[in-house]
Amino acid sequence: MANIHHEASDLRLGVFTRLSEAFVWLRSKLLFVLMVDIVALILGGLPFVLLFAYYMGAAQTPSTVLFMSVAGLWSFLVQQVAVGMLTLAAEDARLGYPSRFSAYLSSVLPRLFVLIVLSLAVFILIMVGIMAFFVPGLWLLGVFAVIQPVLLIDDARWDALSRCWTLTKGYRWPIIAAFVIFYIGWTVIRVLAGLIAFGSPLVSIIIEVTLSIVAYSYLPILMVSVHARLRAIKEGGAQGVAGVFE
Repeated sequence: MANIHHEASDLRLGVFTRLSEAFVWLRSKLLFVLMVDIVALILGGLPFVLLFAYYMGAAQTPSTVLFMSVAGLWSFLVQQVAVGMLTLAAEDARLGYPSRFSAYLSSVLPRLFVLIVLSLAVFILIMVGIMAFFVPGLWLLGVFAVIQPVLLIDDARWDALSRCWTLTKGYRWPIIAAFVIFYIGWTVIRVLAGLIAFGSPLVSIIIEVTLSIVAYSYLPILMVSVHARLRAIKEGGAQGVAGVFE
């Protein structure tokens, strides 16, 4: 209890606390996370499997290009739904609630258009910033890192970008530090796992896929932890998601 009161009175983001907290939440929702990831992997990759099977060995035509474009769009849609569901599952983990698959899905789908448009806008801004001078891109990553929680937990809709700006102000570089520390740790684990699996292609593939799934799932959970902490600092607390499901 003393630690809770101490963090409430402390205005720091607490990068390592956020990293460890997200890991605890990931572990508590591991079965649900794996289910969502596997379903998303199958649904998102199915069009490409069909494309490969149908056009294998054939010359590229406008129809194959069109099919690949549609498949890519479909894969992106599936990814956004999966990340949205993981975001809401992480919020339930924070609140101590059980996983609610249908509730998450029914919450994400009506917000999917806004989610796609703003996620693409943020991605383009960050990529332009990185290609221009790199540092501005990193800074923009810190600005808009909590776009998913802001859209789905705060239900900010088209005001999500301005809300991200307000929430992350003064904490953008610590947020970037959390990303950097995660990727350093993840890279070290990948290298060590690669050494362990050296000489066994099958084991290497299994380890690589597992680590990729963990990374894919961990980052949105980490951003929920960051979002909750920012709300606690700037607004005196973080509310639950009950209203989002109504």
